[in-house]
Amino acid sequence: AACYKRPVPREKLIQLVEEAEDELFRRGEREVQSVDIGNMMAEKLKRLDQVAYVRFASVYKQFKNIEDVLTEVRDIIATRD
Repeated sequence: AACYKRPVPREKLIQLVEEAEDELFRRGEREVQSVDIGNMMAEKLKRLDQVAYVRFASVYKQFKNIEDVLTEVRDIIATRD
């Protein structure tokens, strides 16, 4: 849903999910916390499409107001190349 109407090819999304699955399987853990999956997907989305990441983060991190969104956007801008 975070990538809806974004210029992100379906193949890239499938690749992102497959990479996450591979990383989780390599851990060898019987159970994985949902917070670990959410954090992993957030980081992958941040590299793939920053707008999709902010959409995802707004729900995942439960932003309460526009200041939360601005803080996240500023963090993204500050960590770019």
